[in-house]
Amino acid sequence: MSQPRRDANAPEHDVADEGPRDTKEALLDAAEELFEAQGASATSLRAITERASANIAAVNYHFGSKDALVLAVLGRRIRPLNEERLAWLDRLEAEGEDDLESVLEALMAPALQYAEGCEGFVRLLGRLHFEADVRVRGLLLENFAEVARRFVAAIHRRAPHLTPTDVLWRLHFAIGAMAMTATNREDLALFSRGGCAAGDAREATARLVEFLAAGFRAPRAGEHAVSATVPGSLSPQPSREESGEKSGEVEETS
Repeated sequence: MSQPRRDANAPEHDVADEGPRDTKEALLDAAEELFEAQGASATSLRAITERASANIAAVNYHFGSKDALVLAVLGRRIRPLNEERLAWLDRLEAEGEDDLESVLEALMAPALQYAEGCEGFVRLLGRLHFEADVRVRGLLLENFAEVARRFVAAIHRRAPHLTPTDVLWRLHFAIGAMAMTATNREDLALFSRGGCAAGDAREATARLVEFLAAGFRAPRAGEHAVSATVPGSLSPQPSREESGEKSGEVEETS
């Protein structure tokens, strides 16, 4: 049987290549859906291949292993997000911008904007953060290594009173606040009875950055005295000597 003649105006690629590309995307889509529903550790390669109408050999061909497939699922979503963050930070540094809020905005804004249209993937990230399998969590964190390194350094330059360890602790809290904001906006809207525009990524970013900047500017633990406070009161609890209370006596209240 003779082969069909190639159209001279057709794109310069082999039509036979369409199949492998479709299979790779089908595997990524299937894996993402199943990881979101039940976690990466609980999802078998067989379940992924059945949903993608593929076979185990296709996983080995395109990815080589399940770990590599997990990285690919995360990478195709996270890579553009992190590229935007780093490009934003590059612009700030090229312009000599020394504002802490601008750096925090570069870190937070892309994620909150992304969350508006990718609720399913945001839920997947949340699930993977709580995976019992340390290896899976390690694969997730691997995607953020360069972003973490760059932003820790940038924040440290703008908050020099902190040690690198302090910055890491506060960045850890900041990421938690960002994740909560990205995944639980509806709760805030309900709790405030519509008073908070929780669905507005720009407003959420501005309020989050304001909150986080205050946290990064706060003195280090140990640089200020920590006083015991009376429950329900903002004033320090006086000592027995300061209150004039004698041992064994109980002050009467009206």
